[in-house]
Amino acid sequence: MFRLLFERSTDAIFLFEPRQQVFVDCNQAAVAMMGAANKQQILMAHPAELSPEFQPDGQTSRDKTPKVVEIALAHGSHRYEWIGRRFDGTEFPVEVLTIPIESGEHPLIATICRDITERKAAEQALRSSETRFRMFFESS
Repeated sequence: MFRLLFERSTDAIFLFEPRQQVFVDCNQAAVAMMGAANKQQILMAHPAELSPEFQPDGQTSRDKTPKVVEIALAHGSHRYEWIGRRFDGTEFPVEVLTIPIESGEHPLIATICRDITERKAAEQALRSSETRFRMFFESS
């Protein structure tokens, strides 16, 4: 059942191995989101290799990865925003949900990602509109 959900999801799903700090599996939606030619381009990559050097909070992608994994392991899940980088070099915002999955001695982390580029653009347009409206209102 998990395999069916994994393969058919329209959200990108990566399975992350926290001890080695690499992706060990991903679905086709992840391949498409990253603009990869195939799964093999993504497998055995560290999340920092699929991200810009720095995240918006100023932390490096490499330093932030174990921190978000630690939160997910401690709390059962963790939702946050991240900046990804496609194989063509374009950066894009994603909403990420990390969930530990027990698998033998060492858990894997299911990392479910959704591209939020359109949402971020709409938020920016709304902020710009509010600013224009506020300036118009105050000047009248």
